[in-house]
Amino acid sequence: MKNRRNRLFLISGMVLIMVMALSACSTENTATEVTGGSEVGSDAGTITGELSYPGETMPSQRVVAFDITDPTIYYYVEIADGGSYSLDVPAGMYVISAYPIDPISAGAAPGFWAGYSKAVACGLTADCTDHGLKPISVEAGEVVAGIDPADWYAEAGQDKGWLSDPMNNDLGSITGSLGYPSESIPPLRVVAFDVNSDEFFYTDTALNQTEFILTSIPSGTYQVVAYVLEGDNHLGGGYSNFVTCGLSVDCTDHNLIDVLVYPGLETFNINPVDWYALPTDARWPAFPNP
Repeated sequence: MKNRRNRLFLISGMVLIMVMALSACSTENTATEVTGGSEVGSDAGTITGELSYPGETMPSQRVVAFDITDPTIYYYVEIADGGSYSLDVPAGMYVISAYPIDPISAGAAPGFWAGYSKAVACGLTADCTDHGLKPISVEAGEVVAGIDPADWYAEAGQDKGWLSDPMNNDLGSITGSLGYPSESIPPLRVVAFDVNSDEFFYTDTALNQTEFILTSIPSGTYQVVAYVLEGDNHLGGGYSNFVTCGLSVDCTDHNLIDVLVYPGLETFNINPVDWYALPTDARWPAFPNP
């Protein structure tokens, strides 16, 4: 269930897990490219630039030009090998972003992508703090060079106004096992809190239900807590380091674990069964009561 503190949506349904593998072959000194998006007419210009990545290897990337008057109109090129791109677009105004095609293989967190921002135009120095995308103008027959989507450095959770990958925006899911330090498992509210906003998603379970599923979760980073529904205290059990340590007396870290949700994929084995943290020590989110 999603809540912006004042809106409620029921999370229900079963999950269809589809793992899409993207692969491409490259010829010597030539990047393999796949282009697509809206139709490009005869009044096209060209946007070119260099790609980058803050890691040891350059992953395959999808460079997307969004029409600033209507972001549902976009043009893209996929670069499987190589550090530069060239993208034909109709005359107009655009903003440019670059997305890892396979963020898991790239070791990228959900929502981690780059843009041609004002910080790039500023030089990407410590003094360049404006990460808003910088619009570019393209005329028919013109080549606009030096449009490098190299801003990978905006802080997590910062509202940059960037657009998500239009080719990879499916919803994900979280599944796991339930438990309780008693003979039975009471009805619970299992909640996934978005660590970068005040949004959360939840599902309510029945007496002695041992598994849960949270569906229709946008890609992002979450923390998961199960709360007892009955009574006023709403005791919480979290998916914490105490759980992955083995729930033993030698495990003393009750900090919640960040759970990564990727588009169209299931994040599984997320078991919120740490019922042993003191509320003053854990500082977990309070019980959400929409």
